[in-house]
Amino acid sequence: MARALLMSVVISFALAVTGNSVTVLGLIQYAIFHIFLVWLIGQSEGEESTIIPKMKATNCNERLVVQGMPGFPGFPGTPGTKGDTGSKGDKGETGLTGPPGVIAGGVTYTRWGSTSCPGEKIYSGRVGGSPYNNVGGGSNYLCMPDDPEYGLGYRVGVQGHNPVDGAEYEVLIATNKHDHNVPCAVCYVSSRTASVMIPARMNCYGNWTREYYGYLMSDGVSHKKTQFICVDHSMEAVPETARSTNGALFYHAEATCNGLSCSKYSTEKELNCVVCTM
Repeated sequence: MARALLMSVVISFALAVTGNSVTVLGLIQYAIFHIFLVWLIGQSEGEESTIIPKMKATNCNERLVVQGMPGFPGFPGTPGTKGDTGSKGDKGETGLTGPPGVIAGGVTYTRWGSTSCPGEKIYSGRVGGSPYNNVGGGSNYLCMPDDPEYGLGYRVGVQGHNPVDGAEYEVLIATNKHDHNVPCAVCYVSSRTASVMIPARMNCYGNWTREYYGYLMSDGVSHKKTQFICVDHSMEAVPETARSTNGALFYHAEATCNGLSCSKYSTEKELNCVVCTM
């Protein structure tokens, strides 16, 4: 504090002697300035002062040095250069095997002579086709559902242009099924994508899966041509249909030696068949 008082006296004296005249008002102003400097310099020398800037003067001929407040933070520097790529890490462990994916698509097939399916059944019904003695009409057999719908326009009356009859067995094997109408079912297998009917076989080749097996059948030799189909070995019949209507007909197929190997095919046995999926 003594140091501050001495400095204030020196500064006040210097200011007094440098004036052109000494007046009472001037002395009062010097005294007030002297008191202010004493207080100001005392505050600047305190260790806890953070408000008043520090002031320093070494002698009367030097100007008063005032230390200002800290400046604002500078701007961020420019980004540094990209570092080198690190070395490749070790290979991780193999993860667990995921669950099997869903196989898209699936396959459908008709099971002739049966009302059931090994997997999913889309529908069942009766086999239909063109009458055996018609020269026109369709050559393929149809699996007609038991719940038909008629939603489009129609003309009342029997037109007779293209009749579709029910099909019946004309067989000498399982004679209790003779003249009975033939049932059918349309089946779906979601896990497979292809199907095939193989004649003269009861088992599938390779990794193919057997859906059903039975007899190879079509219409008779003296009738109009139809497709060969594989009728289930059970040869189910529609109940209470034991009458000869002679619509579309099913006859067993037999092989001949005309172009086929007689050492492998028999002319006296009915041909078998199998339906396979993959």
